[in-house]
Formats: sequence, C-alpha cells, structure tokens
Amino acid sequence: MLPTYEENEDNLEIKLRQTIHIAPHLHQSTEIVVLMDGTYTLGMATDLFPMEKGDIGIIFPGMIHHFQGFSGQSGKALHILAAPSYLGAFSDIMTEKRPEVPVIKKGDLRPEIMLAIKTLEETVRESREVHLNKTKDDSMGKLRRMTLRHACFQIILALLLPALTLKEREDISDFDPVYQVVTYIAQNFKKDISLLSMSQALGIGEYRLSRIFSSTFHQNFNHYLNEVRLNYVTSSLGDSDKQITEIALDSGFQSQATFNRVFRDRFHMTPREYRKMIQLEEKRKA
Repeated sequence: MLPTYEENEDNLEIKLRQTIHIAPHLHQSTEIVVLMDGTYTLGMATDLFPMEKGDIGIIFPGMIHHFQGFSGQSGKALHILAAPSYLGAFSDIMTEKRPEVPVIKKGDLRPEIMLAIKTLEETVRESREVHLNKTKDDSMGKLRRMTLRHACFQIILALLLPALTLKEREDISDFDPVYQVVTYIAQNFKKDISLLSMSQALGIGEYRLSRIFSSTFHQNFNHYLNEVRLNYVTSSLGDSDKQITEIALDSGFQSQATFNRVFRDRFHMTPREYRKMIQLEEKRKA
C-alpha cells in the first residue's frame, strides 16, 4: 500500500491487508497499523521495529516508512490512514515531532483504543454500504458519521501519544536523496516520468538514483513507479465508480495494454475482476 500526496482532505481509509513487503514511501496521512495476526516489521529510515500480534504502529505525516513481511508466513494487519484534517489539536505535535519507537506493544495499550477503532470501522462500513447500494444518504446521517470518525480518531491519538517518547523531527528534505526520490515520485507519478527526467529534476546522477532503488527499495525504478500507480488504481477501483480506462490513464500508465499487463502481473486477475472482488467483500462485511 503506497498512499500518495494526492489525498482527499477528509479521507479516512481502513483496510485489512496481508503482511507483505511494502517499499519505502511517504504520505501526508497519519497511518495506524494494528497487527491482527502473525509478525511484521515496521521500518523508519534505517531502523526496524518488530511487531507481534496485538501491537500497534503509528506513522506520523510525511515520514518515510516501509513494511517487511516474512517469507513463508501469512499474517494480517489493519491499516488506518487518516487525512490531515483528522489531527485536530494534535496537528502541531505530529508535524513537528516524531516517535523514537513507533510501535506500542499490546501490553501497553489502553483497551479503549480497540473500541474506538471498531467504531471507526463501523462508520466506514456504513458509508461503503450506502455507496454500494446507491441508496440516498441523508445529510444528517453523513454528518453523524463524519463527526463520529473525527472524534474516534482523536480519541485514539489521545490514548496512543502518551505511550510514545517524542523527539524533534529532523529537516532532511534538502539533503536526503531517498526522501527526495520518494517525494518526487509521490508528487509526479501521474506524469510521464523516467529515471532520466527525475535525475535532471533532482540534480542527482542516474547511476546514483539506480543504486538507491536497488539498495534501498530492492527493486528498479519502473517497478517502484508501477507499484505507486497500482496503489492509486486499486484505491480508485474500490472507492469510486470511474471507468477502468479513465482510472488507468489518470494513474500515469501511458496505454491500456501496459496497464492491463502490469495489473495482471501484480494481482493475477483483471482490473474488472479485482473491482468485483472488492465489491463482494464489502457486501459480505455490510
């Protein structure tokens, strides 16, 4: 899951995902990860923080992070991504500081946290049910869900932040090439970009950029770019009624044929089959 800078101002996304490897990325949402089963590792810069079942990880806005799953092991993690508008009174703290250790162990968590998370899930499920069934959504119902979501998320932050040791955030954007690369792709993935054009835009040699992708991301430029684009596609397939062709072109793929090939290679199904699968899953949850 590679969220990008192009985020809805009031978006809240909650998805249960397998604990797979996710390459370094950043976004302006606050991300909370609840490990439901198995083991997982949250990476921040060069530091790795292991997670066990019941632990919670929190990623502050604008922080580069990645996830490592373990081959041969299957697990599930609940990912919650909340747009900047959800921070409320915590906005300054979470944009100016960062946690020394972003993982809170299960035994140190207040039980009210999972209750608030469950309520968040219920409000998101209600909204999806309205969307899938194409039923009329009255303004009071929409306002109730939105108010409840904001309140629950700030309750979660109020309970999580005291369990963290916070430190001043370093300003690395001007000299860290990994930060520059991740930011550039997050902001420009919809355009026709290449390793050469990024090299020229950032003033970093092509060979050095190529080495960053192989040594830090463990994949080449094109593979990483396609991951970012596919993440945008899968989110759009599940959360909008746009035509698949429109979504593909809007995501930065230069042709429908390339998009279909890359999508099949990644998910082993067509985009239309993927959308139907998501819709069936949502109906089962409702």
